[in-house]
Amino acid sequence: MTGNRLLRGLCLGWLALAVFSLPRALGAEPAKGARWSWFEVPDSAMDSVFDPGVDEQWRDRDGRKPGNSWGAIQYAWSGGAVSRDRLYVTGGGHGDGAHNGVLSVDGCGRWRRVTEPSPVWEPGACPDGYCQSPAGRCRYSRCTTLPDGAPAAIHSYNGLAADDAFLYRSGGSIWSHGNLGDGPVNWRLDLASGEWQPFPESGLERIMTNLVHVDGYLYQASSRGYGVFNIKRDQWVGKIQRGGFNARKRMVYDPETDRFFVFGDGMAAWQSRNHYGKTWQDIADPPSIVDERYLGVARWRRSIFLWHAGAELIRYDIDTGSWHALQTDGDPGDEAGVGTFGRLAVLDDRLVLVNGVNRNMLWLLGPGEQPPASACQVSSR
Repeated sequence: MTGNRLLRGLCLGWLALAVFSLPRALGAEPAKGARWSWFEVPDSAMDSVFDPGVDEQWRDRDGRKPGNSWGAIQYAWSGGAVSRDRLYVTGGGHGDGAHNGVLSVDGCGRWRRVTEPSPVWEPGACPDGYCQSPAGRCRYSRCTTLPDGAPAAIHSYNGLAADDAFLYRSGGSIWSHGNLGDGPVNWRLDLASGEWQPFPESGLERIMTNLVHVDGYLYQASSRGYGVFNIKRDQWVGKIQRGGFNARKRMVYDPETDRFFVFGDGMAAWQSRNHYGKTWQDIADPPSIVDERYLGVARWRRSIFLWHAGAELIRYDIDTGSWHALQTDGDPGDEAGVGTFGRLAVLDDRLVLVNGVNRNMLWLLGPGEQPPASACQVSSR
């Protein structure tokens, strides 16, 4: 008996030694007081691909302000969506600009002009009666389709999503009318050809529409309800005309739990994908940041990060359901007054923030993490 106890004691002792000798698991909370940091990627400002001689010709329809430049991507309630490690952004809309160009950036901060701005309808001009009122009066400012067949600029909010082939946009506040407008309100951009085409509408579209891509489907949420679009079949296969929420809140998806999460405008909740559009489960003890509108929200490394200018960066641990306020060095800026939306994103397994037309893209570095010494490899697209 004594020998068995001795053997058991030795085994337990070696087991304890082995456990405490293991390195800290990935995702473990760093030591108290450890600081994260925002790192500015050199030479990664959005305006590196602007053409001042051409782009500044874009004005509003009365020529009063330079709102119709690429700069509207930052200052006109614009979001973003990721496809194959590139973040696609587009701006303009309402009174901020007719400029409907699309830009993209990779994780190294290399920007690319994906589409060029379209010509707009001249005052009083209507395309063969399109966008006319019942009385025959031309409503050029309400047209969702421009002379070259591309869609008019919008405040895109959280209505952008992407897969490997297309950038999708739904709803939005159209230039210059400020409403959904007359004509198609759902569009997709072929990322290979640069051509726009409408795709079917659910009837739930609003100015502030949420759109998320998951496994060949688009999941839509608005104040009118919820919709599910089968991309391959090119049709809506599910629709619930009740509940819902607008793009003051941001919805993201976690593939490991097969859940959607929603944060912002007073909401912090989750829902299983197979129960989409039904009851949301509240997340306990949310921090005050969830009361803010138009948050930057992104899922990264088993956590969901919430950012709003002037507030602490918050990490929500998906697996434990716990909240963590992160101490950060570096200044990410304060330009989120018109929303961050999808411009807080994950590229090449890095959390990045696009938060200024003329400032560099930001990486979030973990405690003790150093930026790479070598130059980034530019992606193939």
